[in-house]
Amino acid sequence: MKSHFLHGFKLLFFVTAFIFLGGIFANSAKAAPANLTDGNYTVPMKLWQKADPTQSSVANQFFDPTASVNVSQGNYFITLKLVKGVTFINSMTIGDQTVSPTVYSKEPDGGSGMIAFTQANPDEVLPVDFSLQVPLGPNDALIPMNQWALFDFSWSQATKISNNTPVTPNAVSYTHLRAHETLRHIV
Repeated sequence: MKSHFLHGFKLLFFVTAFIFLGGIFANSAKAAPANLTDGNYTVPMKLWQKADPTQSSVANQFFDPTASVNVSQGNYFITLKLVKGVTFINSMTIGDQTVSPTVYSKEPDGGSGMIAFTQANPDEVLPVDFSLQVPLGPNDALIPMNQWALFDFSWSQATKISNNTPVTPNAVSYTHLRAHETLRHIV
């Protein structure tokens, strides 16, 4: 009886220790918010499934794996290139900001374009909600759908490409509406 009690106590101790240490290491694996100095950067990024952050999101194939980031006084102006599927996106909510894509080309695969948004010293992982219209119906009729994912920005792997910060706060907010028009007004 005493040996069963001792065995049960040891098992309970190891299970408790495992859970405690697992919690410590899981929390330490969370990345700190970005902490980049003013300038222009390229930053590796990936999309993960929101329901299972260990699995790549289907949406990952539509984005270039490198984000362009302009940092000015702690504000991050982030531009993501869509290599296909841009015309299927009605809007996206990234963090707490709703943005619409700028379309560069319309092709059968949905065309290419970009998404631009700002964040103040963002975390490495930002939730994204997609409002889509995809050709899944009879005769490729567009079917509305919503999807969720997580943008994972590898801030620790950011590469500074210049010290210039040509984007001003006024241009940043206007860019959300019309990126190509903003460039025309700045130049």
